[in-house]
Amino acid sequence: MKTIIRAVAVLLVVALSAACLTSGNNGLPTGRITLQALPVSAGHHVRNANGASTNWSGYIAASTLVAPPVGSVSDVKGTWVVPTVTGVGNAAAYSAAWVGIDGFSDTTVEQIGTASDWTKRGPSYYAWIEMYPQGSYLINGFPVRPGDTISAEVQYAGNNVFTLNMTNVTRRIRFSMNMHSPSAKRESAEWIMEAPSSKTVLPLADFHAINFSGCTATVSGQTGGINDPLWENDVINMETASGVMKAQTSVLSANGENFSVSWEHQ
Repeated sequence: MKTIIRAVAVLLVVALSAACLTSGNNGLPTGRITLQALPVSAGHHVRNANGASTNWSGYIAASTLVAPPVGSVSDVKGTWVVPTVTGVGNAAAYSAAWVGIDGFSDTTVEQIGTASDWTKRGPSYYAWIEMYPQGSYLINGFPVRPGDTISAEVQYAGNNVFTLNMTNVTRRIRFSMNMHSPSAKRESAEWIMEAPSSKTVLPLADFHAINFSGCTATVSGQTGGINDPLWENDVINMETASGVMKAQTSVLSANGENFSVSWEHQ
């Protein structure tokens, strides 16, 4: 996932754009949203020796966690409410909520999400996409505010193309874009709260708590919640290398579609 929105004033505006989709059926407004290249990106899931992660908290689903089959995941969806972040003085800290495919057992991630960062100017909120290891992009013009309900989806469209969708349900704005990733394995689905990285994991912004809902995936043709009995799932807590808890993930709801992540430490 991307990071360092402080640099947004000098970002390169790339020759990529996406329509703000509408139809008579969904009532969403029409407009144009552009993509701006972000200067750095983060890697995939970094594991601790105890199975926790230094940069991810949330859930993963796969046909089997030990050796997920290639090409098994074709869709992942999730909804969250943008959290309010707080910080101390000018000390920068970062956080990102997203849904995506891959990154658990391989080296690609196809993902879309929102960021809630703390900068020297105060809080900063924005939307982004990334097809790691390719660069990440700020979705310029897509509104993100604390308390907004965000619904996101990554769907495999065939021929190495993924459709990345995001709707700000509160403000009735929708973004959709097709992106190409020939190296994507499609082995796992993720619902994640992340501490972004810039060569190393950055301080985690105090997001207090975030609630994920409507979390579903399509794995080997079957669509269901995170705990669907036809596949396996893994809960991830974010911890430092020395074992200090940074973000703790709750148990799943009975239907396997809802959980929360609580901030514990920067």
